[in-house]
Amino acid sequence: MSAQEQEPGDCVPVAVAARAAGVPTSRVYTWVERRQLSAWTSTRGRLVSQAAVLALAAALIPEPAVGVQDARSAAAPEFVSPARAAQLVGLLRSAVAYWGRTGMVRTAAGPYGHLVHLADVDALARARAAHRADQGREYVTPGIAAARTKVHVATIRGWGKQGRVRTQAGPHGQLVHLADVEARAAERSRPMSTESTV
Repeated sequence: MSAQEQEPGDCVPVAVAARAAGVPTSRVYTWVERRQLSAWTSTRGRLVSQAAVLALAAALIPEPAVGVQDARSAAAPEFVSPARAAQLVGLLRSAVAYWGRTGMVRTAAGPYGHLVHLADVDALARARAAHRADQGREYVTPGIAAARTKVHVATIRGWGKQGRVRTQAGPHGQLVHLADVEARAAERSRPMSTESTV
């Protein structure tokens, strides 16, 4: 990051960006340390671009999941341990195990516990990454919308509760449709027409 580099309009605190992207804050700080992500210091702490964090988080799912293809070409079984599936697709073992327990992916009994269907895990991981990336472009937290539009976060939350902007449930609370918030903010900034009384 150079001193001349401009702060983008979608800058938010590291914790907010990490929450929206579904990654730990430590991962965001690692990206900053490795110079994969620019950061700016402000009175709100370290700021990063929300879009850049979402893009880096979406890239965590390997494209085209080379590990899965390599495992299949080596005559690997259809069902593997949650730890092996997590390693191949770049997820946490606990997430893959949860998908197996809740029936989100097919499972089979193994000699040391349940195994998960590798293709199911790969497909679900890709679908989730794509959804997260799409969601980041349309729906954001009220805090991110406030930072982008300079409208108080409580006002934006109120618009969501009143149905004046579209909302969607997010992993850590209610999300708002960014375009709707931007449209409302533009309406507020327009000067009211005054009629002269005769």
